[in-house]
Amino acid sequence: RHRPQTCETIRITRFIAPIVVKKDGDRYVLVDGYERLICAKELKTQVPAIVVESDNVNILSFALNYVRGKYCGIDVLEAVRQLTAQYDVSMLAKILGRSYDTVRKYRTLAEHLVNVLSADDYKELREQCVSLKKLVQCGFAQTREEIMECIAGRAKKVKYVPPEVIKKAQELEKDVDTQVAVDLVKT
Repeated sequence: RHRPQTCETIRITRFIAPIVVKKDGDRYVLVDGYERLICAKELKTQVPAIVVESDNVNILSFALNYVRGKYCGIDVLEAVRQLTAQYDVSMLAKILGRSYDTVRKYRTLAEHLVNVLSADDYKELREQCVSLKKLVQCGFAQTREEIMECIAGRAKKVKYVPPEVIKKAQELEKDVDTQVAVDLVKT
């Protein structure tokens, strides 16, 4: 599914920015430039290509498409989850223009969603192109139902509470002086 305006621009200007490919044996694998390649085929014209030798093409492709805004929230989270298995979090933080802690939070959320959501849920989130912001607001809920209801706007937004804060609250809950203070406030 390419954009008709891309083909129309190429047809009018007769200019195609180079696609990016990586050599893989006897063939080339497309890293970036899908729309331009499809348009070149439709217009029966050649397209210039830049051949990259790096093994880091997956992060290059992610960076280019993230900057262009071509990813929905779930795709960004999934890419972060996969890429943090191969690359340092600080590299992804620079690409995303986010802090180290934010990228770690994205990775934690992505891992949580993998454990809670089904393949159909992922498909639905992609089809709706749910924003990253909305996923961060809703994704830390405990159950699939809570997450999907929050995303649909039928539930309160779930605030992310770090595990260390929860532990501290549980410790305070056991403290007798804290319980007396809570009872006093309630009274």
